[in-house]
Amino acid sequence: MSDMPGAIGGTDLFKVILDIDKNQYGIPKNLGSEINTEGMEMFPFISEDNTLYFSSNGRFGFGLLDIYKTDLNNKEENKVYNLGGVY
Repeated sequence: MSDMPGAIGGTDLFKVILDIDKNQYGIPKNLGSEINTEGMEMFPFISEDNTLYFSSNGRFGFGLLDIYKTDLNNKEENKVYNLGGVY
């Protein structure tokens, strides 16, 4: 998560490649407008099955920071799903 140059909104989610042999990080790459909005994307978590969970206030939702998920295994599109409200 960063507000570095290249961000679409307040804070965006980025990815980097880690070279374990050289103990170096690659160049951060914005995850794009399918995930990031003009609002703030925060609190990313990637599960073992490569599902990205995150909060955002930049989409229509149930509250100020809804929780969303997307499948990072899908290389063609990153469809984002709102996990819904608390009842």
